[in-house]
Amino acid sequence: MRLSDLTILGQWLGTERIAFFGKAGAYYANTTLETTDTTLAVPTTRVQQSRGNLTFGAGIQWYAWRGLAIRGEGQHFMKVGGGSIGDSDYNVYTLSLLYKF
Repeated sequence: MRLSDLTILGQWLGTERIAFFGKAGAYYANTTLETTDTTLAVPTTRVQQSRGNLTFGAGIQWYAWRGLAIRGEGQHFMKVGGGSIGDSDYNVYTLSLLYKF
């Protein structure tokens, strides 16, 4: 699966060093499903589908030192897949380092 998203982020300062944020937007995904015949050990069926839908998320950011921050967030992708592959919702959790120049 390959997925790209475009979101807008709003941030609210909780204290001098902690900020909360929320984001919302849309994604576009390309999903591939291969089924394999176990007797031949080769892919026998390949289904590829593309779809776009909504995404949203939230997180917290802690400013550790001057321009350096640690950010944790969760993001939800609605109904990835579709058609014969099936719809699935995905949650993605990330922990990242942010440096402002």
